[in-house]
Amino acid sequence: MTEMETAGYTAKLDTKTLIQSTAREVNVGYRTYRGVDLRSLVEELLARSTSKVKPSMHFNIPSIACEDIAPKPGTKELTVAGMIEDLNAVMSDKFSVVSDVGDCLYAGMSLKTDIFIAPGYYSSMGFGVPAGIGAQVANPKRRSIILVGDGGFQMTGMEISTAVKLGLNPIVIVFNNASYAMLRFIDQKRDYYDLPRWDYCAIAKPSAAKACKPPPVMTSKRH
Repeated sequence: MTEMETAGYTAKLDTKTLIQSTAREVNVGYRTYRGVDLRSLVEELLARSTSKVKPSMHFNIPSIACEDIAPKPGTKELTVAGMIEDLNAVMSDKFSVVSDVGDCLYAGMSLKTDIFIAPGYYSSMGFGVPAGIGAQVANPKRRSIILVGDGGFQMTGMEISTAVKLGLNPIVIVFNNASYAMLRFIDQKRDYYDLPRWDYCAIAKPSAAKACKPPPVMTSKRH
């Protein structure tokens, strides 16, 4: 069960009779058992099963090495974990967080904010920047912090010109990894998942320039 698939409305599961397992804990009803991983739970259930489970029906849970996403001590390396930590340090009710899909969405879930807007149900890439502008229009008291991958930004990122037109000041954070990283993770390395690197800082300058006044309209009268 994930909110990405059920959208929170198709699955009506009673918590009292529900077992939920993650990589770090197991929830049985309203009780939480931390430190019990999915592999241990499955192996214990198989061991206690009264039915005869054929060996061919057993499955192996692949082990994925934990990725070190924190910066190395003594370095100024920019990492996702470090960025989320810095954002949490300044997070307040002055901001709304709006995220596109992909790595930025899953990283953004660690932010301590009471407003987090994302297209989790339908995974619509290109949502972030336009939605962030819309969120600030809807609630001008909250400045939008927009999390977007380079793939999503290359689709709709130029909508930042609309923010300038409306006098808005969203903070746009681009996860620039030169690829459709989530697709590569789900599938495998393929050339068509690669993305060209844009100079995103340079793009911001002309987008923020004041609009030129239109030339005067020339009219003529017949005599």
